[in-house]
Amino acid sequence: MRLLSALFFIIVIIFIVWFTASNQQPQTLSLANINNAMEFVYVDMADDNLTLPAYVWGFIIFVIGFLCGIVATIVTGGKARSKRRELKRNLKSTKKDLVTREKEIARIKESDDSLIDPVALIQRN
Repeated sequence: MRLLSALFFIIVIIFIVWFTASNQQPQTLSLANINNAMEFVYVDMADDNLTLPAYVWGFIIFVIGFLCGIVATIVTGGKARSKRRELKRNLKSTKKDLVTREKEIARIKESDDSLIDPVALIQRN
């Protein structure tokens, strides 16, 4: 499994290096339409264009997607996490009850020698 993970990681790194090396040309994002559509927001920009290399745009889009994925996971996984916490609490209380009952059984067995242990009977035969 580690070999498979390492191989996947190496392929991803090779892809990132290839994408960065082959996309050095600048790309321009024009903000003029955005500013015209939102006239109620005053933005003092001398130039309505934002020019960056293509790999930087790719990285920005990746980060935005990653953050949206984190938010979606947190929002949609809330019920599952709360159910898991409840199951953990139930498991702890069940284990505590089991230990208490085992101690009680041991105490009863010690105090009453007349009880027959079925396991001991099976082992004798």
